[in-house]
Amino acid sequence: MKKNKKVVRIVSVTYITVSCCYILWRLLFTMNPDQMIPSIVFFLTDIITVFSSVSFAVTICWSTFQSKEPLFHENNKSVDVLIPTYNESLELVAKTMSACLNMDYPHNTYLLDDGNRALFYTECEKQGIKYISRLSNEGAKAGNLNNALKYAEGELLAVFDADFRPEKNFLVKLIGYFDDPKVAVVQIPQNYYNYNHDSFQHRLLFNRWIYSEQDIFMHDIMPSRDACGASYWIGTGAIIRREAIESIGGFATSSVTEDVLTSMLLHEKGWKTVYVDEPLACGMAPANISQYFTQRHRWAQGAFQIFSHNNPLFKKDLSGMRKICYMASLNHFMEGAFKMVYYLFPALYLSFGIAPVKFSPLTIVGMLAYFLIGVAMTKPLMKSNSFYLIDEVYSIIRSPIYLLATPALFFGRNVSFRVTPKNNQNDISLRYVAGPIAIFSINLVVLLSACLNPGYVLGKEALRWICAAWCLYTCTLASVACGFCFGRRKTALNDILSND
Repeated sequence: MKKNKKVVRIVSVTYITVSCCYILWRLLFTMNPDQMIPSIVFFLTDIITVFSSVSFAVTICWSTFQSKEPLFHENNKSVDVLIPTYNESLELVAKTMSACLNMDYPHNTYLLDDGNRALFYTECEKQGIKYISRLSNEGAKAGNLNNALKYAEGELLAVFDADFRPEKNFLVKLIGYFDDPKVAVVQIPQNYYNYNHDSFQHRLLFNRWIYSEQDIFMHDIMPSRDACGASYWIGTGAIIRREAIESIGGFATSSVTEDVLTSMLLHEKGWKTVYVDEPLACGMAPANISQYFTQRHRWAQGAFQIFSHNNPLFKKDLSGMRKICYMASLNHFMEGAFKMVYYLFPALYLSFGIAPVKFSPLTIVGMLAYFLIGVAMTKPLMKSNSFYLIDEVYSIIRSPIYLLATPALFFGRNVSFRVTPKNNQNDISLRYVAGPIAIFSINLVVLLSACLNPGYVLGKEALRWICAAWCLYTCTLASVACGFCFGRRKTALNDILSND
């Protein structure tokens, strides 16, 4: 839905102002001097959370002042299509190979097989695709792409993950943007052909519309960052200028999220990126909690690696707006880890008396008012069909995953790249669901204790009753999160593979 630019600016500026006032008020009037350590931790959590919302509002507001005319000109540049693969099944990759071959516009297609599999070589010969393999897997996906640069000769490189199938007009629709010699990357959103079958990150709500956990990022955040000149490569479904990649020494290998770091290095060199919010390719979303865990854990590890060793704040050749955008992307994972404070604080207060704020009626009213203002004011800024309560359910699922990835902030150079599995086996171990179960169990135990002994647990303090309500709210969302983790969607992999 198209938003009125003037309304968006007013809402954005108002929300930014309110947020700054809230943080100042929190610092000056709500800190608990008797318990400074938990008070500082809770305040830091608020800062990280508020920065995430404010950076979103800043980019949305800034984007309303920008205008960009798309380029759709004829282009005679040579194109190589690269399909990196490691351990995906032949039937899955064969579908992608066929879709890549069938694209309009002349191009060469290469399969980059880091698994060195004879059957894949045979399939490439059958389909007329060039096969590239290597003896080692150094640098994971980025290393695989860098190795392909030794053989592929195209001026432009279209990159698709092993499960992503482009539409026939993918190249024709996007190649004209490269008439601008400074454009390094043209990226499209990630769409998924198993969204209505077994995708873990999609849900049918009210029997009317499909909720997608990534919609806000794909259709709100990335378009606004594109208007700010700060959109970036997201790993698949993109065309990349070879000259730009060579100017930074190849695809970045020092982070397991090679796409974000590569984009940052390109921006640092003065290259441009373009984001086209149009569904021109589809892939396979994680089918269960184990696949989702593997994928999001890798993303978080990569973000922490970048934050530690390539922090955008210290990139002198990045513009201020690009620094804000990259920091917002990295902060998403930091925010997720810190949100565990929100989910556990009420239970800790009721059980051990840990009070990270100085209690007063004004404190409670002020914090609740800011929360409600945030929910009310961010909705008008969005185009996507977000749903706050389901967003929070997924936050409960993600937050423990991000927390487990935080060691990469300190020991990130030794992180190994784990490919997201491409099967729909219901592989659920305690490791994948321990976070939501722990959040649910801790809050449930406190609630049961309050029911059995309300005089001791709740007493007469209003703050204790508010925390009990908070526990009930968190416990309810966590129970839904556990249901999502243990639930099984309906379609088998063979059914998805047969879906054209």
